[in-house]
Amino acid sequence: MLLEVRLPAEAGVAPPAPFLCEAASSVAVEVALRDAVALSNLRRRISRALASPQPHRHASTNVEVAAGPSLESGDFSTARELLSPSNVRRKAISTRAALLPLLRSLGGDADAAAPGEVSEEGASLLFAGKTLEADRPLSSYFGANDKSKAVVTLCAPPLSPSLRPTDLAAAGGGGGDGGSGCSAAIGDACGSGDGA
Repeated sequence: MLLEVRLPAEAGVAPPAPFLCEAASSVAVEVALRDAVALSNLRRRISRALASPQPHRHASTNVEVAAGPSLESGDFSTARELLSPSNVRRKAISTRAALLPLLRSLGGDADAAAPGEVSEEGASLLFAGKTLEADRPLSSYFGANDKSKAVVTLCAPPLSPSLRPTDLAAAGGGGGDGGSGCSAAIGDACGSGDGA
């Protein structure tokens, strides 16, 4: 099935463009949640790589990487298309297999967290104002038809600046206790702060 993932707007900032990800209706919500968080964070890193005017050192090789991509670069155009709000209308599905090579070709670091990234710890997916329980399959909410589409909101606390995404994976971060996991600031935007 297709999940149209939306993120709540941060205070004074427009929300990131929604994106599509694919999941079998038989998988647990927790699996779809981890994938949505990973894709959201990869999209943030690509956005940062596009905006990066300064050369930087690649974390794993310590080799200086040139300034951001040129406007004529095919990778630049591809990245802009992948981050476009029209992707949902075009039914362009975001996958790690497509985003990781693009991030690397733009000089981005796959292991360095970008501003605005979210943590799997305490994250949840919301549908129609209700939190999806992590241990239940998607089919219990949307039916068994893998050709269906659902619009969900990814509600997650910001990634701690002291933790890198690889640290979260090593610590077994993710899932949550079935609660919304939204901080008070974004809980209202996700619809979970009012007890609905």
